[in-house]
Amino acid sequence: MVIYGSMNLRDANVLIGKFREKYPFIDVKLNRLTSDKLYARVISETRAGKFLADILENSALGLYFMKKAGLLAYYLSSEDRFYPKDFKDQGYWTTSNMNLHVTSYNTRRVARDQLPKKWEDLLYPAWKGKMMLNPSEQWFSWILQIMGRRKA
Repeated sequence: MVIYGSMNLRDANVLIGKFREKYPFIDVKLNRLTSDKLYARVISETRAGKFLADILENSALGLYFMKKAGLLAYYLSSEDRFYPKDFKDQGYWTTSNMNLHVTSYNTRRVARDQLPKKWEDLLYPAWKGKMMLNPSEQWFSWILQIMGRRKA
């Protein structure tokens, strides 16, 4: 079984170890790839007519684009019923882990009573040029989903 994944190595080893306990006769190979490299590799292999990965472990956004490109096969696991609707695209992917996004601020520059209370508050001109965001994060795609394209 070949897994392409972006999960951290410690968690991946725990999952693979549990799988091997139950299925010792199945060899497992993990190819750790960043989300963008995973997507590029799957696209390249598909164009070459090769389907080398059995499992893709990636972000919901990455899997969304793979589904949109027709790269995911429909499969409804018997375990699907144990996952809430918001944690899956039924038959295509199910969340195996979550990334938490947190907001922090400089307490010497912003008083606690001036903090934004909701996402829309970040649109106020006072915050322009005063925010940092890691460009490799998928936070903005999440904001697009919850706020809509126009507001985001």
